[in-house]
Amino acid sequence: VMSWGAGHFGQLGHGPDVTSCLEPKIVERLLPHVVGGQVIEIAAGGLHSAAIVASSSSKNQKNIPASNNNDINEPAIVVRETRTFAWGSNRKGQCGIEGGKCATVPAPVPVVTVKRAEATSSRSNGSGGSSKTAP
Repeated sequence: VMSWGAGHFGQLGHGPDVTSCLEPKIVERLLPHVVGGQVIEIAAGGLHSAAIVASSSSKNQKNIPASNNNDINEPAIVVRETRTFAWGSNRKGQCGIEGGKCATVPAPVPVVTVKRAEATSSRSNGSGGSSKTAP
């Protein structure tokens, strides 16, 4: 991954001392040997950016057959462990860092568990029936 341009909020990913860069420069924090995998997706914004890194460790990779019929021509699904890194302006928590401090180098975004509420309450919908609503 390479970046260049204005970087006053750390959005270039080169550290606190690089606030602009006229030529493309490698974001060293995202090199495979540093993050333990390959960048597979990236989103570059004006004030902050993010990258998804797939683990290069074979122990974190699973092959799942596409079906149970053992058809050799059918491809398997490969599931890999991934991590998200973010950097740049964090004024409103865009980089996942508490306190609003800018991230001047790509840093792992904390894993957040999202719980989905099941619809549990019933109420009359005015026509004699009932409808379920999620909280």
